[in-house]
Amino acid sequence: MAISGPLPQVKAGSSAPSPVSSAKRIPALPDVPTFSRSGFSGRGGLHLGGVFLPAGTPAAPIVQKLNEAVNARHPQPEVRERLAFSASTRWGPQSSAAE
Repeated sequence: MAISGPLPQVKAGSSAPSPVSSAKRIPALPDVPTFSRSGFSGRGGLHLGGVFLPAGTPAAPIVQKLNEAVNARHPQPEVRERLAFSASTRWGPQSSAAE
């Protein structure tokens, strides 16, 4: 589950969070431990999202232009804040090296 959904209720104290499944604590809930820190080793998850195109989409110019557009948005403060809020990590072979 994305943390952005229940976060307001957790912060208001009307809902108690379970441990987070990421490898590290998340900035939005710094007091909530990970599963491994809570004694549940081997638990966790990986949630992937991204930009997907049909197989065979030409690398130039379509994939190249899309990659440039995504990389151009990442340095913007509101994009970085949203990624941090949702505990998202940007990675992949098409991501910018200047992160």
